Amino acid sequence: MKTKPFLLLLISLSTLQCYAQESYNLSEFELKSNGFIYITETDSVSGALTYNELASGKVMLTDASGKDKKYTAKEVFSFKTQNPTRTFYSIKTDGLDKSMMFYEDVTPNGGKKLKLMKSFTQDGLVIVNGQVKGKWDNAMYSPSEKRLIGSNFKKVAEVVKDCPALAEKISKKEKGYYFGLMSVPMVQEKVLNNIVTEYNTCQ
Repeated sequence: MKTKPFLLLLISLSTLQCYAQESYNLSEFELKSNGFIYITETDSVSGALTYNELASGKVMLTDASGKDKKYTAKEVFSFKTQNPTRTFYSIKTDGLDKSMMFYEDVTPNGGKKLKLMKSFTQDGLVIVNGQVKGKWDNAMYSPSEKRLIGSNFKKVAEVVKDCPALAEKISKKEKGYYFGLMSVPMVQEKVLNNIVTEYNTCQ
């Protein structure tokens, strides 16, 4: 049985704290704001939201009466904070309901055909002067198919085949539309951004 990343992190921090007697700042991962939780695409509840990206499958809502309720990604469609304005969607990471997590929508200009999503990954997690710092990965998501699209560019070209010019750029591995396994995150993000932007504006 696999141990959840958040549990591993808590164990690691607890161990470090026992030896160093330090407290750790997790503010980079915490989000508190008024907002809405969408149970379905159209039905929502509002209140004060508390979300920690280290526990990317749960969000808590405090209603007007002060009552708290936790929602898992499996139970809702999305949630949206108001200050700052950020939107997170519930997405199956490997096709199974039990693997559902929240991904933040960072799509340029709010495209609808293909979305660019961001999620926290434990890889690269470091502690600098008591501040825990993390790493986020980007991925493409197809709203119509309700699934993440990996970096198998042959499959990506198939997804965007109704935009022939873009599909050809991807198939030919043109610069700016393809990256290899060893590419740095900045290059990967730029390529995904190019594909998502061009596909959403394709006529």
